[in-house]
Amino acid sequence: MATPFGSSVLTLDDISTRFRHTFEGFVDARKGKNKHYSLTDAALSAFSVFFTQSPSFLDFQRTLELTHGNNNARTLFGVHEIPSDNQIRNLLDNTPPQHLDPLYSFISPYSRLKPPPLGGQIYL
Repeated sequence: MATPFGSSVLTLDDISTRFRHTFEGFVDARKGKNKHYSLTDAALSAFSVFFTQSPSFLDFQRTLELTHGNNNARTLFGVHEIPSDNQIRNLLDNTPPQHLDPLYSFISPYSRLKPPPLGGQIYL
């Protein structure tokens, strides 16, 4: 059976699975028992912001949870617990940008975006 978009179709499941795999490789430098949120959940939460229509990701997900009993972060991206915006920044700020290089290599064949040169910086 022919696929309507050809053989190079990238699904949200493909993307979130690859992102989860990459994020699971992040090194957690936290010490002690303050590890309520995983780095993977923080990174997936940060990524999933691009798929919401609300200025506050956390507020939007909490509203979905209250009104529908579930939220997009859990159903689409497999986030177990959603950290706050500040917690996401605190958890991810020390992660070197080079840890995201595998994601650029994975996505670039499907887009016009090209990965930065080795050791290069990306400015958004």
